[in-house]
Amino acid sequence: MSFTLFILKRFISSKRNSNFISLISIFTILGIAFGVTVLIISLSVINGFEEVIQKKIIGFNSHLIISGFGKQNIFDNKDIETKIANIAGSDYSSIYKFISRSAILSYKNNTDGIVVNAVEPQNFNIAEFIKIGKKNYPRKNVIIIGKKLADRYKIQIGDKIALFFSDKNISTEDLVNVGIKQFTVNGIYESNFAQYDDMNCYINLEVAKEIFNMPNEISGYNLRLNNLRNIDLINDKLQKELNYPYYARSIFQEYQNIFTWISLQKKPIPIVLGLITIVAVFNIIGTILMIILEKTNEIGILSSLGAKRSGLIKIFMSEGLILSIIGIFVGNILTAVIILLQTKLNIITLPGEIYFLSKVPLDFDFLIFMLVNIVTFGFSIITSFIPSYIASRINIVKAIRFE
Repeated sequence: MSFTLFILKRFISSKRNSNFISLISIFTILGIAFGVTVLIISLSVINGFEEVIQKKIIGFNSHLIISGFGKQNIFDNKDIETKIANIAGSDYSSIYKFISRSAILSYKNNTDGIVVNAVEPQNFNIAEFIKIGKKNYPRKNVIIIGKKLADRYKIQIGDKIALFFSDKNISTEDLVNVGIKQFTVNGIYESNFAQYDDMNCYINLEVAKEIFNMPNEISGYNLRLNNLRNIDLINDKLQKELNYPYYARSIFQEYQNIFTWISLQKKPIPIVLGLITIVAVFNIIGTILMIILEKTNEIGILSSLGAKRSGLIKIFMSEGLILSIIGIFVGNILTAVIILLQTKLNIITLPGEIYFLSKVPLDFDFLIFMLVNIVTFGFSIITSFIPSYIASRINIVKAIRFE
């Protein structure tokens, strides 16, 4: 056993006048553990929040949306689909047609403006958000509505509602051409996005073509990519090469306000949480200084017996690093338990109308765990060295006489 480990073991196992120091050590370990936990949880929440929001928005739309300028209809053209796929290149995944038009919903004595959407069966991604009713693609004369809309007018599964629509974009001069069709509510979805749950309804694509008199026209295309690395470049190429009347935009442009908000939330977090970690590991300085104060006499004796400064530095640095390792380990275990409980039991909930989510999302990312652990351990080495160096500079005579 080396000299450093032998002395360290004697210091740790010594019971004489060490109750207070042991208590300080426990608080130091807990401080590091809570610092690590808060940092990992916070970063996991931010990543999880961004991932869930992005998934929801893409679920209702796609990575890239190609429609007509001024919401005008465009022709259902296979050549255009091929051209779009070629522009996307190796990042291309799939392309689907959609129709999106305004209409008026009528139920009992209530009327409201809504947006009627229709997509191809392969692009029916809102199925995972349907909370009540069947998750199947809507059949003929079947409609799926948002929960906010259903709650406002007390619409339930199986109720029949009427849609007033026009074969043109509804305006005052088109009201004479308005048609009416009855639909049965077959599903109620909930996304916690007010703009979706309050207005957007979904019907069969062929039915939409029929009622809006669009046999050879659509509102646009939903383009999905294999990855989002080149999404801005592809969006610029689409806009440049397709030209009028096509209008291409990415999901990040379409919902710029939401993604900007998420980005702003992320910027100050590393600084704030970094300070939390620094405060936690700086407890090590106080703890080791208390240990040095208690062991001053022993330090003098060791120095008089020939112990080198480097040896004393190693002893107290090792003690500080042991506290750090235990604190980091406890913090990781605590974090894993919290993530598991939140994932399984949804302990922490959120007001969906404000945060677009009804529960706190936690993204378990091994990289975040490793990064936080490495940074915390790095700070621990620095903060352990400072008091250890002070201990090595203590005068031998004064240390031996110290009471």
